[in-house]
Amino acid sequence: MAELQQSPPGSRLGGQSVPGAGTRRLVDVPQAFRRPGIPPCVSAHCSWLALAVALALPAALAACDVSTVPATPPITPGVSGAPRQVNVILKDYLFVPAIVDLVPGETIRLNVVNGGLDTHELIIGTKAVQDAWAAAEQPAANPPPGPTPRVAVPPGLEGIRIVALSGETQSITWTVPVDAGNLLLGCHISDHYERGMAGLVHPVGPGGIPLGTEAPARP
Repeated sequence: MAELQQSPPGSRLGGQSVPGAGTRRLVDVPQAFRRPGIPPCVSAHCSWLALAVALALPAALAACDVSTVPATPPITPGVSGAPRQVNVILKDYLFVPAIVDLVPGETIRLNVVNGGLDTHELIIGTKAVQDAWAAAEQPAANPPPGPTPRVAVPPGLEGIRIVALSGETQSITWTVPVDAGNLLLGCHISDHYERGMAGLVHPVGPGGIPLGTEAPARP
């Protein structure tokens, strides 16, 4: 298909001189740049503009080198005077991240953000701790609207428990125990654990290098 472009008065089209304000001559426009439903004179102008942009785009992309994006800094273990910030987001129904990298013995500022609609909790502890909280909260499953019922576990099985309402952020400063490789994450409110709110602690060394501890089994 060819398109029309205005020519000076007195030019020739098809071997004949056309009087008046001028003639329109045929201009070949690449098929890829034609726009259906747009007048030919506008389409021709936009087509060549699009062609120029298409030719310039590879050079612009080449100038954007992804290697210039800074890498995620390695983990620097936190200390009591400068805890490392660790964020865990509670959603309906999962933890983000589900695997938390922690350095045994470091001090962290644990920020728990409830980004879901339900009330959630983050329990960090061994399998025995998770089992204790699951048993304690079982009678309170599917509670009526209102505050989460107060429950308790036997001494020594408390672990870390942080309850957050929808949209709420709770933070604590915590020193990670040396047996961090045995720690699991769980939310045992109602059936949240069974729906996916489970995770674990991944012990790492300075710089985030895995320590090679096998992950514990889910309770």
